[in-house]
Amino acid sequence: MINIWEYYVGDKIQIIDVDNEIFVGRIDSEECSDLMKQEDNIGIITDDGRYISIYQSEIKEITAIDVNPAVAKQPKRVGLA
Repeated sequence: MINIWEYYVGDKIQIIDVDNEIFVGRIDSEECSDLMKQEDNIGIITDDGRYISIYQSEIKEITAIDVNPAVAKQPKRVGLA
């Protein structure tokens, strides 16, 4: 399973889901499991303005496109206590 916690809010990424659909955009949120499904998910705002939230098990591949090195050095991630 893909580790979504390796990526930070603001990073631009490409996600390929298990159906081979491609999404490109900036990370808006990373969240721990919710009441609907006991699984973490990642939310991105795509380049065409859509908000997509996708569960880890639905992600086939993530590629970092543009990562902010200043943010990457910060120890706290969105969704972690």
